[in-house]
Amino acid sequence: MCGCGSRADTGSMFERIRELLGLPPDDDAPDPLRSHYPVYRPELVDRLRRSHTRLTHLVQRMLHQYARREYDACHTTMAELSRELRDYLVEESAEFSAFMSSRLENDPDGLVALRKQRARLRRIAHETHELAHAGDGNPFSAPRAPDFALVLLRIERTLRDAFGVLEEELFELYHPRMSRRMVP
Repeated sequence: MCGCGSRADTGSMFERIRELLGLPPDDDAPDPLRSHYPVYRPELVDRLRRSHTRLTHLVQRMLHQYARREYDACHTTMAELSRELRDYLVEESAEFSAFMSSRLENDPDGLVALRKQRARLRRIAHETHELAHAGDGNPFSAPRAPDFALVLLRIERTLRDAFGVLEEELFELYHPRMSRRMVP
């Protein structure tokens, strides 16, 4: 036997070592041959950029509808933004965050930036969901709409700022060879 056997042979080797050391078998022990890092997907940054563009267009459409006093259309677009942002957070953004959390485990500043932007996006997703599903007297009704401009502008600014940090600071760190700060 050459010692370069299969994964099962390696598992048996570790079991044998534990036995020789008088340690009990550890069925829950991590597999030493399996990486604990999420999988790198080269297309993910492009998917994120497309999502950012789509979400930004929805916010811009909503602002234009509001400016034209098309409150029902603005409400419909808010509901669409809410759905799209929630989908983004559980799909592309979640995959990016999982990978980057592992990659940035030795970079506290990068990890804080990542978590901060994700928290900002979750707050906006929650707020847009609440606004889109408001009952009677919703902020899209004509008498309440003038006060609503500041809310829409804050949503737009928060998305723009969060996407800016992700794209300008964190996307460049995603590629395994792009940063010395990343864990190998």
